[in-house]
Amino acid sequence: MELLTSHAAGTSSPLRRAIYDNGMMLQQGRTYGTPEKNQERHTQEIGWLKEEVHSLFESLLDAWARGHCGDRGKDS
Repeated sequence: MELLTSHAAGTSSPLRRAIYDNGMMLQQGRTYGTPEKNQERHTQEIGWLKEEVHSLFESLLDAWARGHCGDRGKDS
């Protein structure tokens, strides 16, 4: 891998460099996992993100409600 990286650093043509980089990314993608495993992982991550967004939204609503109720008494 280091040999390939040093070879890429020595290429002078931007087009050659782009082709080489894209080939390396494709190779890394092939070794990363199967599409089914990637889909499962992405689905799980989306579920976690949805939970986080919901939790943050609830926290913001609570903070707003506490701040809003506290300000109401000052205006009267």
